[in-house]
Amino acid sequence: MLDALQRALNRRLGTDVLETMIAPGNQSPQMPVPSAKPAPLKTADELVSTDLQTVYQTWLTLAGDRPAPKRTDLTPQHFRKHLANVFIIDVLDGGMDFHFRLGGENIVRFMGRRYAGSRLSQLRGAPFFEAMHRIFTHCTVARAPVAAGPARPTREGREQMEMEVVVLPLSDDGRNITALFGAFDLKPLQADRYAEPAPGATLSATDYQL
Repeated sequence: MLDALQRALNRRLGTDVLETMIAPGNQSPQMPVPSAKPAPLKTADELVSTDLQTVYQTWLTLAGDRPAPKRTDLTPQHFRKHLANVFIIDVLDGGMDFHFRLGGENIVRFMGRRYAGSRLSQLRGAPFFEAMHRIFTHCTVARAPVAAGPARPTREGREQMEMEVVVLPLSDDGRNITALFGAFDLKPLQADRYAEPAPGATLSATDYQL
């Protein structure tokens, strides 16, 4: 089943929306948000994106009465409409490190290259990968779904977008979290959402970063 999912993830699925969004003429003006803070983590029940809600509901169905589904439970048929935006991460040594296994077409384009085979520990230090470590670790330790965003990604060259992400645990033995399954939803931000906030104003979703 994993091989089938890999083949499906590597196949281009229709129009590449991400490629259109990052074209020079389609990016919002470079207007940085002051006082940006790390996006707070939230439960998967608080997801805003309807696509991510669907991924989460499918995960719940596959899990049934178990804490989490097995990785072999995942098939391309379950996530056909979302394959370009999903990923699988191996959990190493109980969460001491994470290994990039699979990434959909839009994720590869967003990241700029394929990271399959790399360990997260090799990439830490950059804000984007530190945020990744935070959400992966939380999911592994809590043994429960976790989400973040919508917020601006700290990935260089992608700051004028808005990203929401959900990370879902997988367990091959019904006890230990052996892998993570996740998905993201990426949209362009509108320039007027970068307006300078009034003094003392509460931060909005667009004032946070992932």
